[in-house]
Formats: sequence, C-alpha cells, structure tokens
Amino acid sequence: MIIDYLGIYGMCIKENKVLCIKKARGPYKNRYDLPGGSQKTSEGFTETLVREFLEETGYKVISYDNCRAYDVFVEEEEAYPKDLKLNKVHMRTHRRSGLLISKFAL
Repeated sequence: MIIDYLGIYGMCIKENKVLCIKKARGPYKNRYDLPGGSQKTSEGFTETLVREFLEETGYKVISYDNCRAYDVFVEEEEAYPKDLKLNKVHMRTHRRSGLLISKFAL
C-alpha cells in the first residue's frame, strides 16, 4: 500500500548540531524527527514550516530564502505502513543576537 503524505519539516543547525523533536503521538511516538508537519488548507509551504517550527520548538522564523522541495520514498518495518511517500522542505536556521535567522538549504 502506498500512502501519499505532504509533510513540511525544518532543519535547525547550530554548532554542528541538528535540533530534533521527540514525537509525542502517532505511529512515530517516542522517535526523533525534524520539526514540521502537515499543511493546513489555506497555507503555503513556507507558512506551514514557520507555524510548525514555532509550535514544536518555540523558535520563531524571522527570515528565510531558497526554498527546496524533495520527494522521499521510505520503507518502514512491519509495525508501520509498508511504504510511505513523503515530501519534505528542509530549512537551516541560525541564532544571532537573540533572533532566529533561517536559511533554506539542500
């Protein structure tokens, strides 16, 4: 079975460390992931990423550029859907002088 899912995720890198969240619910509960999630009907990719990043990390995205989108095919273990198609947008963020400055990156 193939499930289409549009997920939008951000990547925060500081001092060579990647910020991850621990999933609180769903099939990936207690697993680590990048901050992000599903689009609301009226949102674009950027709006979704900014909202999800704030909700899940508490960081507010102040600026960004160079948005990228990717298709990813993932095979999961038996306990989860066998095949899952994901779309992700990755974003790198930096903190300077108390402000969150973000840059979309490959």
